[in-house]
Amino acid sequence: DDDIVVFGDGMNDICMFGQGWLSIAMGNARAALKEKADYITTDVDKDGLWNACRHFGWI
Repeated sequence: DDDIVVFGDGMNDICMFGQGWLSIAMGNARAALKEKADYITTDVDKDGLWNACRHFGWI
């Protein structure tokens, strides 16, 4: 569980946030999701996944 990272932008993703995993909301995510996120990256269509991975040093 320590290595689990979840990404989300819609309300269907909110169930993954707050489970003890690192939660990353996309910049275009709903406000409720951003409030629960550990980190907020850029919009999905502005390289959000890549930018988050760079931020955490995974790539």
